[in-house]
Amino acid sequence: MIVPGLGLTHYLRRLVDELRRHGSVATVLDVLGAATRTRGTTPEIGAIASASARWVRERATEQAPGRRLVLVGHSTGAQAALRAALQIQRFRQDASVVLAGPTFAPEQRTLPSLMLRLPRAYRHDPPSELAPTELLRAGPRDLLSLVRSGQRDKPEVAVRDLRLPLTLTAGVHDALAPRQWLELLRANASVSPRCRVVELGGSHNNPWTHPAQLAALILTAGDGPSPPEPLR
Repeated sequence: MIVPGLGLTHYLRRLVDELRRHGSVATVLDVLGAATRTRGTTPEIGAIASASARWVRERATEQAPGRRLVLVGHSTGAQAALRAALQIQRFRQDASVVLAGPTFAPEQRTLPSLMLRLPRAYRHDPPSELAPTELLRAGPRDLLSLVRSGQRDKPEVAVRDLRLPLTLTAGVHDALAPRQWLELLRANASVSPRCRVVELGGSHNNPWTHPAQLAALILTAGDGPSPPEPLR
């Protein structure tokens, strides 16, 4: 299961295709209804987390019986996925968690500080990764509401209660998820049985630009030691 950043789904299509090519059952949750005309949940981290956990409880076993669960979140979706994992670990101890490009480090929790980092965060991401229809359906109000909710969230605190295997990853050029932020999250994940940090190629939206690298990481989530980092 994949929780998308800002509720947008189009930029994850290449990643989903790559995972399915390897035989995985990959589902992107359209939590805000951006890919359809159906209104989704409230554009807040907590609400998206609860909706994600509810989907796992009600649908995951039905769609992929007998398979282990990997909960993936990207960008603000990583924040929601982490919160969802804290609920899911109560009834799915076989799950693993992958947080890709997790937002927002403490120094990014105001709009001015965030705006300074955005050009560098997306410098290797092409416009083709975004679908204009999704952006229109999501709307600026919901997108801003979700960003502000993410800035109020504190993943470095939440991760202390995670009891599932954890992979932290980001593009090497991702200014929104720099290495020191990933290392802080790893240091705080003290009760996770296994936690690794792996930098991949690209910048913030590397699920679009480097789907094979990220898919390979997801497919080994919950395994032993970290694999060698790929060439950038």
